[in-house]
Amino acid sequence: MKLSYKIFIASIIIMVLTLGASIYLSFWVIPFRECPIASFVNNILLNVFAGAVILFFTTIFEYNHHKTQDIKNIKKYILEYRNEFNNLKYVEKLDLPSCIEYKKMKKIKEKNIEDHIKYSKEYNDYIKSQIKDFDNIINAYINISRINTNGFRDIHDDLRFILFNKSKMKKLENNIFDFVTEEIILIRQLAYHLNEYKNANDGNTITIYGLLRDYQSKIFYENIRNDNKLTDEEVKLIDEGISYQMISKDNEFNFIYNKFIKHLDDNYDIKKLLNHKND
Repeated sequence: MKLSYKIFIASIIIMVLTLGASIYLSFWVIPFRECPIASFVNNILLNVFAGAVILFFTTIFEYNHHKTQDIKNIKKYILEYRNEFNNLKYVEKLDLPSCIEYKKMKKIKEKNIEDHIKYSKEYNDYIKSQIKDFDNIINAYINISRINTNGFRDIHDDLRFILFNKSKMKKLENNIFDFVTEEIILIRQLAYHLNEYKNANDGNTITIYGLLRDYQSKIFYENIRNDNKLTDEEVKLIDEGISYQMISKDNEFNFIYNKFIKHLDDNYDIKKLLNHKND
């Protein structure tokens, strides 16, 4: 699209120059001087102008085609990313013992390094058993970290030459491109530790649990309360069709939903986003 943009600008410049030169020759040179060369040059200028007009409208047509296609592709990527992030599951807050507390609880006494390795693995297995769908949760984050965003960013670069309105381009960058890219970068940083854990023979499960809990505060909305009454905002979200959980534990209720998915759903209508004046 960058080449088409340059051709578009060039066609405008050619039209202005050739038309201006032709008008000058037609009204200020030819009527007052018998100059066949001027008439010949004027005809050439008019032909070049006509070619530039055709080129101008051709690029306008191509512009509209690319714009429509890019918007369709953005929506396709939004659905793909939404489906991937929909696989993320909320990790509940658990009262998990430290390794030392676990060994005291089990009355374990280590006699040598072999015992230490054995019981440390037993502790990690215990922690893992307490976290629901632990392996699936880790795999979901790793899968997201492997998403190739090159095609997505190519659309961004394409639109920079299509959307002449800088404020509209800024809306797309803030609400779609930068939002998605930054979130995937954060998950790649998390996935580095998750992959290290999976590749280790005796990974530190409690540390991974802490990392998952820390990260999910960025992507999941949660509201802990002492009753299961919904707030007006939560009722509104449910009416809009948001997917949510209400987790009850120890007389506490936690309303949860995926903020990333909600943001993509809110901005799925690209034309509405671009025409929204109250951002």
